[in-house]
Amino acid sequence: MIVATPSNLPRAVHGIYALIRQGHQVVASSEQPGALAAALREAGLGPACVEVVPHASGAQPLPIVEPQRRLRVALLGHGTVGTGLYRRLAELPDQFTVTAIAVRDVRKAERNGAPARLLHNECRLALSRPHDVVVELIGGTLPAASLIESSLRARKHVVTANKAVIAGRGPYLEVLAREAGVQLLYSASVGGAMPALETLRRHAGSVVAFSGVLNATSNFVLDRMAAGLALNEAVAQAQAAGYAEADPRLDLDGTDAAQKLVILARAAFGCVPQRLVQEGIEHVRDARGVRLVASCTAGAGEVRPVALAAGHPLASTAGAENRLLIQLRDGSTLSLSATGAGRWPTAEAVLADLYDVAGRAGLRPQTSGLGHAVGA
Repeated sequence: MIVATPSNLPRAVHGIYALIRQGHQVVASSEQPGALAAALREAGLGPACVEVVPHASGAQPLPIVEPQRRLRVALLGHGTVGTGLYRRLAELPDQFTVTAIAVRDVRKAERNGAPARLLHNECRLALSRPHDVVVELIGGTLPAASLIESSLRARKHVVTANKAVIAGRGPYLEVLAREAGVQLLYSASVGGAMPALETLRRHAGSVVAFSGVLNATSNFVLDRMAAGLALNEAVAQAQAAGYAEADPRLDLDGTDAAQKLVILARAAFGCVPQRLVQEGIEHVRDARGVRLVASCTAGAGEVRPVALAAGHPLASTAGAENRLLIQLRDGSTLSLSATGAGRWPTAEAVLADLYDVAGRAGLRPQTSGLGHAVGA
């Protein structure tokens, strides 16, 4: 699909990403191709996702979703991703209004650019402010699960990046959402900017199996170990680079990848695998060519370190890049790749879910070609 993009870069990125989530191969024509390519890379969308060109004949105006009214957002969490999301929403004041932000440390949030008037040090105080949708970015299972549940019961839409909650309680929470007539969206829980869930849902019923590299921390650590570092040294570097948490056990033991596998299996097959084998990278000694691979069929799944041949499609993933291979019944294989972690790719995936909430809430689609962008 060849599209002419608006001069407003945030609008252009959001519109292109929406098309990628729908399964389109995108060529983006821009009067500022270098700047657009850089903005797309920051959002986790490199040349493998979209080609940017200075001019393309026959380009159609990029579809842009414009709300009929602002969507009011209560943001729970202002860490790495929450900070990025707030900045993205602030670029779109005619589409989104953040009415409250729940944080652990009010002063730190202020230093990171959050207005003091929006900040609350308790989630219940933030949720007492008027809002249409709750964005949960505090992580962990508790109190996140109860906050999501209570928000759905209060008939509020919920967008979350919380893979632990969705892997463990996703079906139950989706029932609550349907009963309340609201949306529960969680694209950012798997793959960052990589549209893994959207693609598997679109091909559900035709998927035979999938396999992928879904954990950025293990990629980084394995690369450093292959270069000669010990595991603890590689982990320390991953923490310094922002890829690993202070407690990296869920990444190293395969739990993070297994949770993502469960979420993807539900999208592909409508159920979790009856048998799931999980092995992390803690006992890897020779890390050359090794990747932590999550693979799944309708009946079985596994997460384990695999020594891949140099030409294998998953072998070249590095750092925060995620890649997913989807085998279909007709014998074809779909390949997806994008940045799977980090502030901006995850924030972009959350923002895309917010656009979906806006669209499903009766907001009208419009189109915007070159020269039609609304200033941020």
